[in-house]
Amino acid sequence: ADCGPGFRKFLQEELAACCFDCRPCPENEVSNETNEDKCVRCPEDQYANREQNQCIHKAVVFLNYKEPLGMALALISLCFPAFTAQITFGVVFTVAVSTVLAKTVTVLLAFIVIAPGRRMRYFLISGAPNYIIAILGGCKNVSELYNLIHYSEQNHDPPNYDCDEEIECKMVLTGPYWATSVILGTVLDIFKYRQVLQLTYGPFHPILSDREQFPYLYQMAPRDTGLALAMVSLILHFNWNWVGLAISDND
Repeated sequence: ADCGPGFRKFLQEELAACCFDCRPCPENEVSNETNEDKCVRCPEDQYANREQNQCIHKAVVFLNYKEPLGMALALISLCFPAFTAQITFGVVFTVAVSTVLAKTVTVLLAFIVIAPGRRMRYFLISGAPNYIIAILGGCKNVSELYNLIHYSEQNHDPPNYDCDEEIECKMVLTGPYWATSVILGTVLDIFKYRQVLQLTYGPFHPILSDREQFPYLYQMAPRDTGLALAMVSLILHFNWNWVGLAISDND
């Protein structure tokens, strides 16, 4: 008997070539002729039909931005990247600080302006402390706009510091706590905007090793006997000029 489409010939051992079995093609392989010796695999964008004698194109399924789910995912992708998160944190932090500052000014004015008829009483009644929030918030927005323009015009890759080249390095030295270093660097926009090095000597934390999120943050050795050797190695690596070392009594 002949092997029809969807099957292939399977020769039996120690028998003549005319003696063979018919076996169905493997998964996602087809044969469209009679007595095929082998089946042909369908391309990646196609799949075999149930009879395995023809390849059918796969249906292309995609998510449209006009659909509710597509709009929601696009909005989330725009609102929660690292770049937007830093701006959002800076704005929220500024508003929070300015709110506390406004309340402090209100309390001070309340103690100062006790007697009626003073000129400063007008600022307390007219709600002048509320303008502090708007002024500081506006300054922050202008700063973020400048940083956005400045960031779009420069190279986004971290600088490659070579010991053989004479370059001028700008550095910010932060405290021993990694959380403070991350918050300070985020607010000052020194990670991606102005290419200023940030050096912390606090304990190791995995978040400080994220070179994509914090490409300009470098960490020294912990505060132990190896601190002096680490500082000397760092100075020799970047070819800095030695100025001095300020330590506390318990170091």
